Amino acid sequence: MEASPPSPDNNEHTNVTYDLQNFQTSIFVCLVGILLIVLFIQISERVVTWLRHEVAVDHLDLELVQIANYQLENSDWPDEAMAQNNVWVMEIFNGFMVYLAERQVSGLTPEFLEQALPCVTYKSLGQTTLDECVICLDGFEDDEMCRVFPVCEHVFHFSCIDNWLRNHLTCPICRNCILDGVSMALTM
Repeated sequence: MEASPPSPDNNEHTNVTYDLQNFQTSIFVCLVGILLIVLFIQISERVVTWLRHEVAVDHLDLELVQIANYQLENSDWPDEAMAQNNVWVMEIFNGFMVYLAERQVSGLTPEFLEQALPCVTYKSLGQTTLDECVICLDGFEDDEMCRVFPVCEHVFHFSCIDNWLRNHLTCPICRNCILDGVSMALTM
């Protein structure tokens, strides 16, 4: 039994079907791509509109306007477009900075530091694993005042760690939160 070669009519039909499926797939991919582009544009416009409403015009900083005017004078862009773009971008940036400043975590007060991390002399600590402050990289002297973190027992010059704790609530070495050990230390 010899296999007969496929008839030319059957082979042409298969190629036409295959080409039609490729064409349909290509059209589908193009439509999905266009849909994604339109969706991206819509989302971008909504974000821009939201940002414009978030930054109120009354918060406009006069210094920002002066900077925008200076850039406008030294630019090849059309005047109105450049000014509008610069002021708008600076309003957004200024609003964002104000937003961050309002929500910034404040550090610890000096009174709280004295209660939670009392000053001790380096000599009174006895043998420690650290012989230098990792903040200033200076060595410890026997009569220097230091603070010891209650959780990790890391030692620092009191002035170095006080400056650090004004902006951070963690140990500079291991990043343990000071508040975790303070409640323990205050109850003992």
